[in-house]
Amino acid sequence: MLAPINAILGSLLLVAGRKLFWLLISIVGFTTGIQLASKYFHGPEWLAILVGVIVGIIFAALAIFMQTIAIWLAGFLAGGYVFSLVAD
Repeated sequence: MLAPINAILGSLLLVAGRKLFWLLISIVGFTTGIQLASKYFHGPEWLAILVGVIVGIIFAALAIFMQTIAIWLAGFLAGGYVFSLVAD
């Protein structure tokens, strides 16, 4: 179920990632939320998606109101995600 969501998010980033940096930051928050929820809450998949959406909204609000902190945090989390994929 997450494969179509990842494809849609990737397409959005390809089209408007640089112009809409808050979109990039919210997608990083969404991905982080899903990863954390699936690791620590062993419930249904919709719960992980819901946690991802909530964290993504929080990151988008952070990106709009506190740009420097949001960019730093998103870069840190995205780098950690990529590093964890390479390490596996």
